[in-house]
Order: sequence, then structure tokens, then C-alpha cells
Amino acid sequence: MEDMSYKEWKEKFVKEQGQEEWNYYEKSAKNISTDKEQFERYKAVLGKNMPETLAEFQKIKYNDSEKWEDIKYYYRNINGRPFEYVAIDREIEKLDIINRGKAYPIEEVEINKWSKHSENRLRERKITKLEAISYKDNAIIMMKKYPYPNTQNNYYCDEGMIGIRINDERVCTVYSKKDFKTDTLKILEVAKKWLK
Repeated sequence: MEDMSYKEWKEKFVKEQGQEEWNYYEKSAKNISTDKEQFERYKAVLGKNMPETLAEFQKIKYNDSEKWEDIKYYYRNINGRPFEYVAIDREIEKLDIINRGKAYPIEEVEINKWSKHSENRLRERKITKLEAISYKDNAIIMMKKYPYPNTQNNYYCDEGMIGIRINDERVCTVYSKKDFKTDTLKILEVAKKWLK
């Protein structure tokens, strides 16, 4: 290599290892300091859900845009939640399921009221209040829908779904598995995959 110019060395490198590998080499060398800081920040938040080394982190950042978008999503959205719930959100987003809220561990919420809408749904769908409450008690996943202060926890289980507004402990909606649409089935499938 001593008798090669930089240009010749680069051409040889690209010929032997490819343009993509050169792009990675060039970017990772140029950005080593800022990437190291970013890697440490992300590692502090995501822990074991991050690549183990800076080199692996840079490989993803510069060569695997899909994985890199996932890592950025996890970092921005974890907010103290267990990682698997953020992964559920990401997968649901990739399935183009919108307006479902964010996945959280099951929270216990009292039920003190039933909205007119939920009581109509119970009658229409021939669901008892006891059955509806069992959807919460047997929930696999809870999706928290905002905006605050009207946050609603939607509890999904194999038998049905119940939505409870937190601020007044009111059941807002309920439906059984026979009313599940494709999106609801996908949410349950993703939740079961991550919450084994």
C-alpha cells in the first residue's frame, strides 16, 4: 500500500469489498466521535436491545436503513415502558394500523359507569356486563389512547375488547371476538408474539 496513492487504494478497496462497504467505512470513520456519543445515549435508554458494539451500531446506521429506523423509533418512544411494548407499537405502525393508541402493560382500572354507547353495544352484541369485564380481566394487551385528560385504556383479549376512560372510570365501548376486524386480530397477533 505504501506505493499506492489514496485514489488507487480507494479504487482497490471498492473493487475488492464494494461501494457499499466503502461508504460505510468512510462515514463511520468520519463520524466516529458523534456516533460514539449517540451509541452511548441510545445504549443508556435501550440497554440490551441495542447492538453490543459501536461497530455494530455504525453498521446498522449506515447500511441497514430499516433497522436504523426501528432503533430511532424505540429510542424516541420508550419513555420508561418495557421494550416489548414499544416493539409492539413499531410493528403495529408498520402494518399501517392507525389510531389504536400505544401499547402498555395492563393497568388495573375500576369501572364505575357505563356510557350510553357502551350499553347500546352490549345490547346489540348480546354481551353481558360480566362478559365485558372479563375482557379486561383476561387482557393480553392494553392500548392507551390519548389525548389527556380523556385517555382511554383499551383492553384486548381473545374473547373481546373493552375501552375504559380513565378520568371517570367509564366504559366507552365494548365488542366481542365475533366483531373483531382484521386490525384487531393483527394487534392480538403482534402482542402475543412479543409478550410470550
